[in-house]
Amino acid sequence: PYYNLGILYSDMGDTATAIRYYQQAILIDTTYKSAYLNLAGLYTNQKKYDQAETIYRQCANKASASAGYNGLGYMYFSMNDYPTAEYYYKEALNCNPDDEKVLANLGELYEDTRRFEESIESYKKAIDIKPGYSYAYNGLGNTYFSMKRYRTALNYYNQALQYDSLSKYTLYNIGNTYLNLDNRDSSFLFLDKALNIDPLYTVALYRKGDVYAKFLENDSAAFYFTKAIEADPDEENAYNSFGNLKYAQKDYDAAISYYQKSIKINPKFREAWFNLGNCFDWLGDTLKAIDYYLKAIESDSTYALAYSTVGGIYDELADYDNALKNYLNAVKYNPADIETLNDIGNMYYYKSDYDNAMIYYEK
Repeated sequence: PYYNLGILYSDMGDTATAIRYYQQAILIDTTYKSAYLNLAGLYTNQKKYDQAETIYRQCANKASASAGYNGLGYMYFSMNDYPTAEYYYKEALNCNPDDEKVLANLGELYEDTRRFEESIESYKKAIDIKPGYSYAYNGLGNTYFSMKRYRTALNYYNQALQYDSLSKYTLYNIGNTYLNLDNRDSSFLFLDKALNIDPLYTVALYRKGDVYAKFLENDSAAFYFTKAIEADPDEENAYNSFGNLKYAQKDYDAAISYYQKSIKINPKFREAWFNLGNCFDWLGDTLKAIDYYLKAIESDSTYALAYSTVGGIYDELADYDNALKNYLNAVKYNPADIETLNDIGNMYYYKSDYDNAMIYYEK
């Protein structure tokens, strides 16, 4: 019963109480693998990585090696350490090649690192092993969403919904996709369905704010960003979205304040660092802007947009060597970035390297 109470309170968002019940379950049965893993997962979500790692490594050294390695992969993924996360996910698969949860987690990692074909393959393997695996269908939707193939994403989200019709996560994903299709009414429809299941579902609250902001209904946007922050004062995305609203209103001081609050909660929040760079770029402080863009890259070394933006600044400063270096990193992680490929061609042209200029123009 303690384990079940832990699940219940975790689902309710009461992490502290859930942790206490999982700990009680472990005191009664020190071999209770699921309790250990769920407890470590909560520690990971709280960014208490040392405590999480200790538990995952204990599991990895026992009969539950696959689950332990998978947990370590999830922890390092949460820390944006993708190479280490991939290593542990693959160690988990070495222990159990048919573990659909690991394959789905690996699919998510590949999506985040823009290895889309590998992501799709991994999710489909998970579905082959466990037909009707809604989490993997959601993952496929997320991958196609990242590829900006929104109609295909909707198809997979709807398949996920067939197998779990009360998934607030899937309903949110559908609402978010309609936002990117500029379909205001459908976006609200599905976000509200998610909120009917969980009225304090923070991600749906701030995304409603994003919908209002996109359609320039700024007062309503601010209302929902505030509601999201009230529901979870540690939700860094809500502060970031509020910052975006203030940035669009050219209230850069307020935007900077919100982005800084995001970063205080999550120092590896690459988008917030990037957005800070945008603020200082608009304020004319180029050096500080570059510094913040580089902070974004420190947070995620695969962040193509940050590389291309830094490259653009150096390009404007006629520092073509630094511009080229950053542009090349951008297309390393986003090979389909046509504009940056053209910029690379320009850099080689300015350096009188016409052969390489031709190669990148043709790309």
